[in-house]
Formats: sequence, C-alpha cells, structure tokens
Amino acid sequence: MILTEYNAERHIKNEKKLSYEEGVKEGIEKGMEQGLEQGIKAFIAEKEEENADKNIIIEKMQRHFLLDKGKAEHYYKRFTNKI
Repeated sequence: MILTEYNAERHIKNEKKLSYEEGVKEGIEKGMEQGLEQGIKAFIAEKEEENADKNIIIEKMQRHFLLDKGKAEHYYKRFTNKI
C-alpha cells in the first residue's frame, strides 16, 4: 500500500484554478448567448422595417442563426409585439 502526502496548499490552489476555469467558461457561454440574442433582435427589427412577412422572418432566422422552428418563433414573439 502506498501512502501519499496530502498537501493542503496544493489542493486549495488546484481547486481555485478549476473554479476560475469553470467561471471563465460559463462567462464566455453567457456572453455568446447574449450576443446571439442581440443579433436576432436586430435582425427581426430590420426585417420588420422592410415589412417582411412573419413566416419569412422565421424561415430566415432558422437559416441564418441555425435555429429550429420553435426557437425561431419564440424569439419572434419575444422581440415583437405581434403574435
């Protein structure tokens, strides 16, 4: 049986590093999600200014933002006053 020496300082340092890396990853993911939503909101506003039909906007969102139809409709409802 081999016993290894426990080093509390090294353990704490490793835990801090892992927590930091996890926080950075979460921050990047949240920022990307917010950026995507801002892009979709601007896209919808532009298409509405062009008087594009709701179905056309949804189809283009699916294609340009790689969304399924349900998610595209969700964003359309969220960022417009139309149903």
